Amino acid sequence: MRDKLIPLARICPQWRGSRIPTAFAALQLGIARENERHFGHRLITVKRAVVLEEDGLSFSLAILDGFDQEDDAVNSINIESQITLKEALDEPCYGDYKWHQEETCRPYYPRFHGPHIESLNVIFFEVVTGSRFDEKSWQYEVLRVDADPIVGSDLFLSFTVYSPHLQDHYAEEQWAHYLIGCGEAS
Repeated sequence: MRDKLIPLARICPQWRGSRIPTAFAALQLGIARENERHFGHRLITVKRAVVLEEDGLSFSLAILDGFDQEDDAVNSINIESQITLKEALDEPCYGDYKWHQEETCRPYYPRFHGPHIESLNVIFFEVVTGSRFDEKSWQYEVLRVDADPIVGSDLFLSFTVYSPHLQDHYAEEQWAHYLIGCGEAS
């Protein structure tokens, strides 16, 4: 028997996708777990990645941690971004190519300032091989979230509206993928 799809609009009214019941339950559990993990914090750090490889383009996001003090959150993304950059530059390449940091890149996602979400600090970098097939970029961000729950429609929609060059569907899919993973984790 085929499972009936549940619309994601039950989670965020503007979302258009749907999921089978087990994935929808994992999504709900992921939201609950993330709200529990960040309860009491109004600052969160977020990591987003865009990876272009020979086999396609992928997008991902993750909420890294919650903080009470902006300085602590900024220090956290500084450390995390330095670790990611070092690992990316040390990653093996095929042929004679070597990863190097692209100095003339611009962030994919502009800083967001809305009624309940404010971008306080952004670190963006990109590494490339020169092969024209391999590019990886990361954006680390400190967000002030004055919404309850912290992980909910306000946060989801801030990512949708400030990804104007991408279809809204990408932000929706990134959130769903991340939160289902949080819900399925043991």
